[in-house]
Amino acid sequence: MSPSYRIPLVTVVAGTLLAAMILLAGCNRDRGDTVAPSIRYTFPLEFTILSNIATVRVEAGDNVGIAQVFFLVEGDTVGQDSQEPYAFGWNTSAYPDCTGADSYILLTAAAIDFAGNMGTAQRKFFLDNAGLPPLPVELFEPTNVTKHSATLAWETSLDWDFSHYILRRDTAATVTVSADSLVRSDDPDATTFADAGEGISPFGLLEDTEYHYRIFVHDTFGRSRASDSIATIHTLLPQPVKLVAGEPPSTKYTATLQWEPSDEDVAYFRLHRGPVPQRANLDSIAVFTPGNYTYRDTGLTADSTYYYYLYLVDEAGYTHNFSSADVVEVRTEALPAPVLNTPLNITKYSATIGWAGIPPQEDNSWVTLYRDITAIVDTGDVVVYDSLRNALPSYQDTSLSQGQTYYYRMYHIDTRNNTAWSNTLALTTKSLADVWSGGLGVDRQGKVDLDLSWDPYTWTAVEDDFAGYTLTRNTATVFSSSVPTDNRFPDGDLTRATPYTYRLTVSDTSGASTAVTLNTSTRDIFPADIVSLEPTILWFFQLRWLPSQEPSVEFSHYTILRSANPNAILTDGDNNNMADCLQTGDCVEVNPGPGPVQGTFGIDTLKYDDQDPGLVQGTLTNLPIYNYVVLTYDQAGGYAPSNVVGDTLYLPPDSVTVEVVETTENTISLSWSRASWPWPALEPVLFSRYEVWRNTTSGQVPGDPESTYQLVHTIPDSIDVTTYTNGGLAQGWEYAYRVILVDRLGQTAISEEITPMTKL
Repeated sequence: MSPSYRIPLVTVVAGTLLAAMILLAGCNRDRGDTVAPSIRYTFPLEFTILSNIATVRVEAGDNVGIAQVFFLVEGDTVGQDSQEPYAFGWNTSAYPDCTGADSYILLTAAAIDFAGNMGTAQRKFFLDNAGLPPLPVELFEPTNVTKHSATLAWETSLDWDFSHYILRRDTAATVTVSADSLVRSDDPDATTFADAGEGISPFGLLEDTEYHYRIFVHDTFGRSRASDSIATIHTLLPQPVKLVAGEPPSTKYTATLQWEPSDEDVAYFRLHRGPVPQRANLDSIAVFTPGNYTYRDTGLTADSTYYYYLYLVDEAGYTHNFSSADVVEVRTEALPAPVLNTPLNITKYSATIGWAGIPPQEDNSWVTLYRDITAIVDTGDVVVYDSLRNALPSYQDTSLSQGQTYYYRMYHIDTRNNTAWSNTLALTTKSLADVWSGGLGVDRQGKVDLDLSWDPYTWTAVEDDFAGYTLTRNTATVFSSSVPTDNRFPDGDLTRATPYTYRLTVSDTSGASTAVTLNTSTRDIFPADIVSLEPTILWFFQLRWLPSQEPSVEFSHYTILRSANPNAILTDGDNNNMADCLQTGDCVEVNPGPGPVQGTFGIDTLKYDDQDPGLVQGTLTNLPIYNYVVLTYDQAGGYAPSNVVGDTLYLPPDSVTVEVVETTENTISLSWSRASWPWPALEPVLFSRYEVWRNTTSGQVPGDPESTYQLVHTIPDSIDVTTYTNGGLAQGWEYAYRVILVDRLGQTAISEEITPMTKL
């Protein structure tokens, strides 16, 4: 080696590492760090003879940390590492061998820290590759593998003495120099080759075959080295096409299959069929040339399952591997089951059975309709109808019994003895109760008579089978007839306001019968209806009522009763058409003038004045309520009471008006208006007391559940004392006051609220 291979350190640093130093110095550079890293070689020793790929290692250290270690030969960076142990594999075959002791090659290692400081180390080595074969190259994974070809690629040789490559192929797993030579390349950069299997077959490589490849590197000294790796390919088979059930769909005896065109070099398609999906049971049934993509399989059995598989065979005679996932299941149609529809026109003795139309078939078929009175219907039961399919859409079954449940089922059979049963249809013929609604009712309700009527029996679907009506009242027969239109009966000589039970039975000629029951009653006298009771002037009431609807020929008069007991004026215990309270004195008759009230309303002019002893003595302790009732009498002497209404003449007092008389720092003086009632004469009798209530919160009312009002003063039995001074209050504080007026009956009147403030 010439002396030009000994590289001065200054040249190395200034030339190759300058860019790396600039880059590292700008990334988080510690500008206060000026200590250069230390670095030394650990392997191999200086002046060691190296060959092939030689491993070089160094140790480096720094007070902050090592950012990168570079390895340089002839001023060019040949390796770098950023993690311990700092090492690289040096391809020495890329440099000429050394010829003497002074033709060494100088390898420089440089460590750079994060502040951009650099430390270097150098070591001299001798190279000797002349006696070694070239370095092997790596053969990559093959690409573009097809049925007949594949592409091979390998590493570029860096050997100084490179001569050429030879790519070899074999069907054996080991590829030696005796294997087929595919290509020789003298260009180290020519590292790909497409193997089209030239000479193996007219199509190229054989399909579904495994081939093995190895690349050999030769040098100028005649030595060679095979790649460590052997590349293996397995050529492909044709891609299958997707087989599906086609259109039109399968019938009882045929199945349609279809598939898509293929991009393969198709020689033909082969269709297989079998009773189960396993490959061994699928036999070839048809072959198709390209351009045919559908097939209708015939001669099959109805209601059966068949399995199909389609093979694609290419020009080289290969087909794809069998896949159970591509087996197509097709089931032929069964003989259609008839469908019985909801029955129509059900009567007492017949019913119309209808069915859906049966789709067209490949052969003739017949239907038979069977009937039974049990839910299980088969060919041993009554034949109702028998004909070719779709000859009729319905059939009327006659001679049935009323109120009976029948079951129907239709049987379908074709020329190959395929059979099918329909659904089971249940129906119940109508009974006498179904065709006669009854409708027994009252046309006119009297006090002593009732006019009854009912729906006539009109069913005549086949013949008039009416037998007769029978009407009973409280179990006694009061009417019977054999005429269907004789459907009215006036019943008289009854008792007023009395309940009765009627039962009407209808029967037909078959012996069947049905009945309806009516609970009704004769009516009472129509009562009056009180609509108002109002005080008019002191001690007077005015009573108003709506008149009775009793017919004028039956109406007699009204009687008005008043009582403190609302129940007493309604009682007639001895049933003598007179209120018992008139005899006991618990009520009074208040009709004005002589005789009964004849108009539509009356006025009770009873006077209630201060001469009442209870009022004068001041012993009134409860609020008297006056109750009224209007009795409506008819010509027979009976009566019906109206509703009861009650009211009182005593109204609550008027609320007083409160004012502030004076305020000091600790007192508030109040005055209010004197108590008064709507009727002034009641004042001395009803007055009880004044109550003064105080609160520290305004807006509340005494007596409310959440109110904080407190009673602070009471003035009993002194209607003219209307002032009060509240002492002991807080200075400069606002208070709320209300005065409540209470009468002896517990009625109250609450004043408006005032909110005075004590002085500061």
